Amino acid sequence: MTDKLSDEEIIKKQERLYELESSAMAGRLGMTEEEQKTRIKEFLAGDHRQKRREAAAARREELRREIATTTDSEKKAKLELRLELLTGY
Repeated sequence: MTDKLSDEEIIKKQERLYELESSAMAGRLGMTEEEQKTRIKEFLAGDHRQKRREAAAARREELRREIATTTDSEKKAKLELRLELLTGY
């Protein structure tokens, strides 16, 4: 037996499929066309890896400072987990 979808269910599924296709075309959710152009230029220039490393290092430092100044133990644990994920250990 096959279940038949209502017109409303079909429309919702089509809308969701369109959203997924659009985000796949963009490369990631929320990336604007300007961000795409910037990433392409960085990639073609060959310095994209260095910029990503610098951004990751800056984020690690930011997390370390935030951990040092946070008194909320729950927030501190979340920040430490993020730092651990960024550093790989």
